[in-house]
Amino acid sequence: MAFYLRKAFKVGPLRLNLSKSGLGLSAGVTGARIGLSPKGAYVHGGRHGIYYRKYLKKGKPVSTSSRTVSKPASRSKQAAHQANEAEVLRIWEKSETKYVLLDTQKTYSNLAVHNLPPPKAPDEYIPDPFTYKQPSKIALMVATLAFFVALLFGSLSLAVPFFLIGCTTFTYIWMNDRAFAQADKALTDITIRTEQIQGFPDSAMAMINRLPKRWRIWLSIKLQIVLSELAMRHESIDMETLFESLDSRLPIDQELVTYIRGSIFSMILDEMLTDHQLDDKEDQAIRRILDSMTLDKSTIERELIRIEHYRTLRDVSNQPLRPIDSNIPLVRGEMAYFEDTSVRLLVERVQNRYQHNQIHYVEMGYEIELEGRLVLTDRRILLIDDGSREYRLNQVLDITTDPEAGTIELTLSGRQTPIILSSPNLMVLAANIQKVHDQAIRATS
Repeated sequence: MAFYLRKAFKVGPLRLNLSKSGLGLSAGVTGARIGLSPKGAYVHGGRHGIYYRKYLKKGKPVSTSSRTVSKPASRSKQAAHQANEAEVLRIWEKSETKYVLLDTQKTYSNLAVHNLPPPKAPDEYIPDPFTYKQPSKIALMVATLAFFVALLFGSLSLAVPFFLIGCTTFTYIWMNDRAFAQADKALTDITIRTEQIQGFPDSAMAMINRLPKRWRIWLSIKLQIVLSELAMRHESIDMETLFESLDSRLPIDQELVTYIRGSIFSMILDEMLTDHQLDDKEDQAIRRILDSMTLDKSTIERELIRIEHYRTLRDVSNQPLRPIDSNIPLVRGEMAYFEDTSVRLLVERVQNRYQHNQIHYVEMGYEIELEGRLVLTDRRILLIDDGSREYRLNQVLDITTDPEAGTIELTLSGRQTPIILSSPNLMVLAANIQKVHDQAIRATS
């Protein structure tokens, strides 16, 4: 029910309402008023201490239903909304449902990268310079409303202060927006000039010093991000010289600089590893970057592990296939090429479901279905434990390796869900499956 008890302070035709949620303003006649509060605009009616309030805009109700399957919902919500936590391997969306893949400790965590703090996106290191916008807009709306109410129900002398407040607020917003436009143009001009002369331009500081402090800070950090990335990607730029120039001309916190450049390095490496390969040219580029910059310890640890695993994948891929003795019965003409003694066959199952902020969350996790030997032949993938599983190579449509999760997913024709494998030798296993599969495809084409 939308009825409540309240008290207020009256100033002329205006009424100031003070509540737990903040300060509000209303105007009108007894029994019928319109106002603004922290919750939005509303109409208001009633007398003798009992009142009715109706907000002009109201969102859809938020469902608070929750169902726990395997652990308390409070812990589940925390994991789902903090994707950087070590227990969250992956988050993806489908329709209005958000899926969260949790680390159930069933995979061989041969990279363990997800146990290290992942890098932020570079722009996340920039403090928000637009904090003036929302409060200034609210102040402008309140001043405008108060001005018209005072003009209609009061006097011109009462309306003048609100008019001056509105003009001052509007000027403040306009000046900040203009300063941002200048900072954004300076960012573009300095970046273009840096690329042309392959160094930090002397004229850059004049552009930066003309700006208000808020935008000097924003532009300094933004330039550190943009020009650091430019130096890492542009082979003809002397990276060390440009970094020294940036650090001396744009002196921001050195620890922040280290984090920014580490996140850019991780982003560039991610792009190189999109195809799950690290060729000689990419390897040389990565080495050039590492030799020319200082990274924080966690970034170096994470990225060196990734580089080493993908180098292993490249080396294995370049080795020729050789038959092995597998000690299992093979059909005539079939040849075994690879054996892994510790492979897990995993199945993805729902661990928990709940709703939050009108989004349906489904928490998934891996469970072990079979654990034993894997033998790879030119026709089959054999999993052998107490029982055995067999998957035909000619049915494999796609092979996806996720080193951070420690899994290989095989998409098979005629099967809705993929085959999920995990191994301590994940990259070697993935490379051999890919090689044997490619050879089988070539043999049948």
